Amino acid sequence: MDKSIESIWKEGFMDEEALVVPKLNDLYSQKSATIVDKFTRMLRINLWALAVAGVVALVASFPLGIPYLGVLFCLQMAVLSLTGKRHLARLAQTDRGASSYDYLKAFDTWLKGTIAFYTRIYRILYPTLVLTIMAGMWFADAGTSMQKTMLKEFPDLFMLYGLPVYGTIGTLFVALLLGVFAGPLYRFDLATVYGGEMKKLDELIADMEELRA
Repeated sequence: MDKSIESIWKEGFMDEEALVVPKLNDLYSQKSATIVDKFTRMLRINLWALAVAGVVALVASFPLGIPYLGVLFCLQMAVLSLTGKRHLARLAQTDRGASSYDYLKAFDTWLKGTIAFYTRIYRILYPTLVLTIMAGMWFADAGTSMQKTMLKEFPDLFMLYGLPVYGTIGTLFVALLLGVFAGPLYRFDLATVYGGEMKKLDELIADMEELRA
């Protein structure tokens, strides 16, 4: 044979117009499109889930007597949903007519940028969410009853502006820890939901780069 199987494989991959192995380019294009489409579909589902969770929490907060918690939580979910929608709109502008490798690399760059952006967001969101939940519960009807019970059982409890000082310090400390470790927590969340697809993406890019070498 004049050409080895490896050289034919590389030639078909490198040259988008090569007629040697057109099925090879189709295979990579199909794999690239499948991975990207599945990613974007999962992201859209996740964004819808955030929006629905915010609305459900808002509606449920009123009969539970914690409207402030419901409103703040709904606003937080709305921010996440809207920013995610804008990021997906940027992805939609990516040229799908480019080679499968270029398209996949563009998606990988977009994904890494999106992860970096949300890591910064979650450094604020995680602590804010904890403080929102604690404040909402404390000042709700159930929280008011709990305050009366605590003051009855512990009349010397150190209070400041209606808040137990030591409990507030503990809550702030937890919120601070969540802010510091927001990056690892968010990456763990990503690995749980998208880990399989992210691994496939890395492997496919690695295969393509090996053939391009």
